[in-house]
Amino acid sequence: MQTLNNKIGNKAPFKNASDALTSILFLVLSSLLLVGCGGGAAPIDLNPPSNSNDTPTTDPVVTDPVVTDPVVEPTYKVSGTFCSCGPTSQTNSSINRDTENLDYLDGVLVRISWADMNPQAGIYDWSYLDEQIGYAEQRNTKIALAILNGPYAPTWLAEEGATMFEYTLRGNVVSLPLPWDTVYLSYYQAFIEELGARYSGNEFIDLVHITNSTTNGFEMQYTFNSAQITDFETAGYTEELLINSWTTIIDAYATAFPNKPVDVEVHPVFFSDKIATDVVDHGLALYGKRFGVLAAWWSEHNAKNVYTSMFTILKKVQKESFAGVQLVGAVSTGLNPLTEEQLAAALQLAIDNGFYYMEIWNNDLANTQLSDLITNNDNLIEAQTAVQ
Repeated sequence: MQTLNNKIGNKAPFKNASDALTSILFLVLSSLLLVGCGGGAAPIDLNPPSNSNDTPTTDPVVTDPVVTDPVVEPTYKVSGTFCSCGPTSQTNSSINRDTENLDYLDGVLVRISWADMNPQAGIYDWSYLDEQIGYAEQRNTKIALAILNGPYAPTWLAEEGATMFEYTLRGNVVSLPLPWDTVYLSYYQAFIEELGARYSGNEFIDLVHITNSTTNGFEMQYTFNSAQITDFETAGYTEELLINSWTTIIDAYATAFPNKPVDVEVHPVFFSDKIATDVVDHGLALYGKRFGVLAAWWSEHNAKNVYTSMFTILKKVQKESFAGVQLVGAVSTGLNPLTEEQLAAALQLAIDNGFYYMEIWNNDLANTQLSDLITNNDNLIEAQTAVQ
């Protein structure tokens, strides 16, 4: 029988049972240490077991940042030869037979008085514009829409509390609501909202001219004499109030017609450029390429000698969005007659400066002696806009 002494080799025999027990414990502990240090055995997990309610941790998922395409502002093509035709009323149609068979004609300026379309507070008559849209559809032509304001504002505004200002226009005593009057602004904004709700999606309305309560209800200017200017100032006029009126109305039109280009006619106001400058800056800042300007005083002489600062505004805006012109007069007839040479010079100056939207008076459009001039000009417009 093999003894314990033989198992441990050359070690000296134990003196007693106590020594033997000590040696055995030493061997057991040594074996355990060897297992913990390697020897092919799995390492001991020294971390305490996790609680069954703990959420297991995972490495965070790293994803590439989402790259989106930059937002590209739409470009609005505002160009063409339009008829500066008479206002639409009970007895007159802007879209008329004078311009029915003109191949070069792209559209018609349709002017309708606010009073006709809003005969009572909260009551609207859309028949005038519906009829014009029907004519445009029959001819497949475009409409530039302008709501005549100022002396063409509803007379019931006074009954509702708006302050009216009396003056003389073309020998007639008329009145307009003060443009900063809160009652006027409230009712005009309500009308614009209803107008846009009905027509903002109409495909035949190509451009909307923004109008305010001014001398003729279309242009920015006030053609008051010195006494009337003093009365206007006594009524409360300040540049700040008028600017705020314009920006309020611009915002109303831009909101009501969110997908249509809109513009404002520019003129000095009481020999000051501040109104036009600040109003245009507001429109460009908020509406970008959708906002443009119109010069209803257009001729070579006026651009280079009379309204030079407005001409500068047009050139600036054209670089950022669009600018258009309405001829100041006509060769054939009108308040401001032009010669054929003056008409040709005005059209060429517009082309040279990139003003490709032009409103030409219906008498000149109907004048066959001017057909070649206007046709050639329209061909230039089409050629220039085709490469843009």
